[in-house]
Amino acid sequence: MKHPQYNPALPNEPLSDAEVDQLDSLLAKVDSDAVLDVESLDGYLTGLLVSPQLPASDVWLSRIWGGDEDSEPPFPSGKQTKKVVQLALRMMAGTDRQLRGDMSRFEPWFGVAESGPEEWVDAQVWCAGFLLALDLCADQWQHDWDLPEVALALRPIVLLGGDELAPEDSALVATPAQRDEWSRQVPDSIEALLRHWHPTRLDPAVAADPSDDAADA
Repeated sequence: MKHPQYNPALPNEPLSDAEVDQLDSLLAKVDSDAVLDVESLDGYLTGLLVSPQLPASDVWLSRIWGGDEDSEPPFPSGKQTKKVVQLALRMMAGTDRQLRGDMSRFEPWFGVAESGPEEWVDAQVWCAGFLLALDLCADQWQHDWDLPEVALALRPIVLLGGDELAPEDSALVATPAQRDEWSRQVPDSIEALLRHWHPTRLDPAVAADPSDDAADA
């Protein structure tokens, strides 16, 4: 099934709270362990935008509902499929705008862990979504995984979102307080990865005009 390509030059409106809830509800009805919720989707979209080049929409959109590019969307009607695709593309546009020019605007959708009166930031689900995007774009990253600046930037994300950690690494994220500490490092990690792959996006003069990216998306 052919889906529209993401175009950063289009004036997509950010999702309202009601539309975020609608998207989450539509995805929650999919009978698949691999379907994303909006928290992991935010991480996934960020990972795609940070990667060197965005894959075709038929490739990356299908992963949102736990499918692949050759499988049919699991929604009961074409209208629902279209709605999910439209909302996901607009959600990507909102994230993309945050990643251009001024990283102080970047507000990832991290979870919160609560225990009595205590609250901790917990980016585990978000980071798992981010790593799904990197897995999808692995061929683009393969020659840079071990570069010191890339490995250092990915460290908090892998610790929080990885599912096959060594025992010594698992011990670093075993408590809510530890996960909070690592989670607060993730925005700096994203900025470092952007500086590695897309340095011009962090230049306000260039980032204000995303038309150059439209041809690559």
